[in-house]
This record gives sequence, structure tokens and C-alpha cells, in this order.
Amino acid sequence: MPKLKPPSYLRNGAHLARTIIRWPGGRIENKSLGAYGSPESYAAHARAVADWTIAWERHAAAEAWAPAGRMLTVDDLLARYLVAQQ
Repeated sequence: MPKLKPPSYLRNGAHLARTIIRWPGGRIENKSLGAYGSPESYAAHARAVADWTIAWERHAAAEAWAPAGRMLTVDDLLARYLVAQQ
């Protein structure tokens, strides 16, 4: 698993804010947050960090159920479903 660092609040040009999100699976998203320093851009960044955190927590939980190199069985899927419903 890669070293996890939450997405940073970055300046994009003179007046815009952005963040770069590295999702589980390797996808990278460059997301615009709005005007740099505005309350709205800080709120958008906080939402992006929360989404990122949830995605990596789910990814870690999924890997704990089926380590790399092991085939997922129907029993594994059923167990995951039952845990998720609680």
C-alpha cells in the first residue's frame, strides 16, 4: 500500500485553488476548488479530503478481506455484504 498523504490545498495561478487527489487504484484527479482563500474553497477542500479518506478506508478494508493474489469466493462476497449492512 502506498504512503498515504491527504490531498493538499494548492494555489492554481493567481486567484484559484485546487487539489490533486490520488484515489485507490491509481486514478489521479486534479480538482478545482474555487477562489483561493475563500470559505467556499476551504469547504470544497474539506469535502475532497473526507471523500479521499473514506475511499482509502474502504480500500484498506477490502484488502483485509481478500489479500492480493487470493481469489474472492462467493462466501467472501456474502460476508462483505453482511458486514456492510450492519
